[in-house]
Amino acid sequence: MKKNIVIPCQECEGEGVLADRHPNDPSCQSIECHVCGGEGEEEFLADYNNEQEALEDYPEMLRCE
Repeated sequence: MKKNIVIPCQECEGEGVLADRHPNDPSCQSIECHVCGGEGEEEFLADYNNEQEALEDYPEMLRCE
């Protein structure tokens, strides 16, 4: 059965923002993550019978819908 798996965004580590250059640079700015669109989460469909099976593969999973 297809389940919608939601995990923290791996690009921004769930923060929703990225630094546009090195964080020590005085002109550094936070920009919206291009992967998650600022949501801090990634979603994808995968075949699992239940939430426990999905948790075995994705222990960092936020929810399974």
